[in-house]
Amino acid sequence: LGVGGVVESPVAQGDRVFVTTTDNRLVALDVDSGKRLWDRRRPHRSDLTISGQAGALVIGERVITGTSDGQVVAYAVSDGATDWSVNLAGDADEFVDVDATPVRSGQVVVTAGYATGLVGLSAADGKILWTVPGEGFTTVCAAPDGIVYAPQASGRITAVHGATGKVLWSSQLRVGTPSRPVFVQGLLLVPMERSLLVMDSRT
Repeated sequence: LGVGGVVESPVAQGDRVFVTTTDNRLVALDVDSGKRLWDRRRPHRSDLTISGQAGALVIGERVITGTSDGQVVAYAVSDGATDWSVNLAGDADEFVDVDATPVRSGQVVVTAGYATGLVGLSAADGKILWTVPGEGFTTVCAAPDGIVYAPQASGRITAVHGATGKVLWSSQLRVGTPSRPVFVQGLLLVPMERSLLVMDSRT
């Protein structure tokens, strides 16, 4: 799969498996044989990047991922042709990574740039629909009701309405750095460095 490592779970859709790697690749494999069907790679914009790599999200005939050069890209499932691409980095040239695996809230794709904040994109054409500025967002989690939960490296967790970007609540944790939460029956399970935090997802 190239020189990069695999740090995010693969995504299966039909007869294909999609894998992202830390050298900015998205690779489509045949689910039965493992044959490489197509392989797309973007360059690193800077040597100063955040450790990690976004996974893939499949919506219909598009597979969407973020990259370390600040892009969110939608490729055609069939042949890897670029359907749309959005630059979230602006004019920044350091720490512009989009390492948050995209999630879906209706027809909105939600992800985050490390230096730019949360963003909601149209799944159809990549148009930016809303933004929530902030630094240090590295992952997002979507609940079945369309609410998206996003932790930051600073120890803050923010809940937003995925369709509109409206901030519902934001909580600063007293200690530790949260990673990707899991939504379970109205509770938010948040892995910390040495513990598991259980939060009421409503507040």
